[in-house]
Amino acid sequence: MLEQLIQLTNSNDYKQNGGMRITEVLIQPWNKNEMKITLETFIDNPTQEEVSQKQTWQIKCKHIMYNTSSKIHEPKIPHTQIKVFTEHPVLWNYGNSIYFSVDGVCDNIAEVVGDLFLVHDKACGNWVDFHWLFASLPETLKTQRQNQLAVPEKLFETYNGIFKKHKINVSINEHQKGENDLVVLFFSSPNIYPDDYSFGQPYLVAKEFEEIQIR
Repeated sequence: MLEQLIQLTNSNDYKQNGGMRITEVLIQPWNKNEMKITLETFIDNPTQEEVSQKQTWQIKCKHIMYNTSSKIHEPKIPHTQIKVFTEHPVLWNYGNSIYFSVDGVCDNIAEVVGDLFLVHDKACGNWVDFHWLFASLPETLKTQRQNQLAVPEKLFETYNGIFKKHKINVSINEHQKGENDLVVLFFSSPNIYPDDYSFGQPYLVAKEFEEIQIR
């Protein structure tokens, strides 16, 4: 899966003198779950003004779950690499979920939310949206109203430790199966934006990626 592009953009020559340009991002109007990305890779010869190695590639993205197509169009910094992960926190957004309810008297709601955010940030590098998960929690703890929260299964025990610390009772209501055969494609610049933390770098989540060298 994108083995040639991964090998090329992770080579020493490319990481020292290479880069890429996105020339086209095509979302097929009859099938919004597929996309084609055309890009040029190049490796400059430091002793010459002209490009010494240049290739054109197309990436076919099939069964897309999430895309940042507007950011994919943006110019890429030098040495941007292609990376594909089958295990990454961003994929937890689409995997198995746990639905649960909370109850209990809480003297310091801000401390609870703060503790949850700290362990959340450490566990998933902000690749899962904390506000989306817990926006309703402060009001829930304040009013003791009936509630149900949903979080990625991979993060449940992380959060449960904080709830136990603050003596908040947790009752699991349901396990929901998600998509567990997905992969994520990164346009990666690890020297500036580490892959394990979200800084808004462009990525695609899909079931399959296929590469074709055009020239």
